[in-house]
Amino acid sequence: MSSQKSGYSSINDEDRDTSTCCPKRRWSSVRKGVVIGSIGLVLSLVFVGAYFGVNAFVQWQLNNEDVLTNGSALEEQWASPTTPVYTNFYFFDLQNADDVSKGAKPRFVERGPYAYREYKEKVNVSWSKDKSIVSYLEKDYFVSDANRSSGDVAKDQVTTINVIKMILLVILSKESKWKQEILNEAIKLIPKESFFTTQSVYDFLWGRTDSNLKFLHRFDKNIPTKFAFQTNVTTPDPRNSSSVRTGVVNRKDIGEYVTYQGMSILPFWDGDEANEIKGTEGYFFGPNLSKDRPVYVFVDQLFRTGYFNFTSYQDLNGIELYRYSIPNFELASAKRNPANKVFYSFGPDGIANLTTVVPLNAPVYVSKPHFLDSDIGLLHNVTGLVPNREKHDSYMDIEPLSGAMLRAAKRLQMNVKIDQNEHLSDLKNIRSMYFPLFWAEEIAVASDNTTDELKAKLFTPLKIAYGVVFSGLAVSGFLCVAGYSTAIVYFIKKRKKANKMKERLVIDALDDET
Repeated sequence: MSSQKSGYSSINDEDRDTSTCCPKRRWSSVRKGVVIGSIGLVLSLVFVGAYFGVNAFVQWQLNNEDVLTNGSALEEQWASPTTPVYTNFYFFDLQNADDVSKGAKPRFVERGPYAYREYKEKVNVSWSKDKSIVSYLEKDYFVSDANRSSGDVAKDQVTTINVIKMILLVILSKESKWKQEILNEAIKLIPKESFFTTQSVYDFLWGRTDSNLKFLHRFDKNIPTKFAFQTNVTTPDPRNSSSVRTGVVNRKDIGEYVTYQGMSILPFWDGDEANEIKGTEGYFFGPNLSKDRPVYVFVDQLFRTGYFNFTSYQDLNGIELYRYSIPNFELASAKRNPANKVFYSFGPDGIANLTTVVPLNAPVYVSKPHFLDSDIGLLHNVTGLVPNREKHDSYMDIEPLSGAMLRAAKRLQMNVKIDQNEHLSDLKNIRSMYFPLFWAEEIAVASDNTTDELKAKLFTPLKIAYGVVFSGLAVSGFLCVAGYSTAIVYFIKKRKKANKMKERLVIDALDDET
């Protein structure tokens, strides 16, 4: 009996401990854990919602505030950019003109840079009724920058091909053989103009009165007497009005051309699609750029739309940028890229045909400087050209979230195509080739003030918001995990104690029966 009492007494004591005091305490701990975990879960959901809310607000800001509207800060920058644009010209000075006339390979020495500050200003700005399109005329002029130049444009001399005479010879080459021979003798009557000419850099670039043109002007007053590769546009022709989309209707369309210099469709290429004016000016693009999708730019020097592919990540003043460059396939010959048939690209790779664009169908062709990424045969026909990707390639560095272009370099080389012709004395012995004249680069880099403003407007608020959100997620996540973990641990302990108590009760009951 004593042993049975003792056993009963011990069970009763434990029963008091586990069934009166401990269960209440442990159930209280479980409830507290569940409450804390639930609070953490709710807060986590709140902060997750805040994360998406911040993203939605940024997208709203990009889609509604960063568009071209009359009087906005963006419109002011677009109409009169404060980011300086520097234009440098480099000339190929021919060293062996006499030998080239006899069939030798031309030998060049590069002269330059001859530096200018380029200014662009949009005037006569007008808006469509729904504010979706803005029209304008554009001033585009250059101011010499002697401090950044390596020579004097007025004093430095370069020897190169006589472009006007070359144009005349090309026109003659299309005539019948007997007409070529007669007109060839007539050309010899034009005074003081040989096939190669030495003149100042200034005259070559900005123009001079040409004897060939003066001779032709006597027969056709519409033919000018002066020829220039570069001009200053300080008084735009009202007929050359351009228009672009403002992004008000669709932010992704901001800066997309609607018309260019009075044209809604180009007259130069083969087919409507090739003549369609599409792509942006290159100042800005739609938001949320993807590395997997190209960006389209209307390249005014080529009078065609070009696409740029993502090539690398870049950094400017702490802002990550996407670098886009022209793929080689874009300037491939029609043989390798059949889509370029419409642009009459029937020559070697890397050459863009502008004969249908320039006056008198002059044999002008554009390439990357020093024939970078072009058919190797172009380099084999000349000496003195050494392509270098860092110096000679074009690119755009764009901030992908806003679509703002913060740094860019556009580099193009002008060439003249020469075809040997036994009926024209100037072309009788010369080798057929693409003769390089000069190359130019436009470089623009956003100032520290511009990048600081972008960071203050876009990235600093995002960093603060994301910092608060992720800190809140960390704390609420900890509360959620800690609370539910505590509840689970105490719940498991309670169940184990309860199971042990049941086992002892069963054992004691069996002992009583025995």
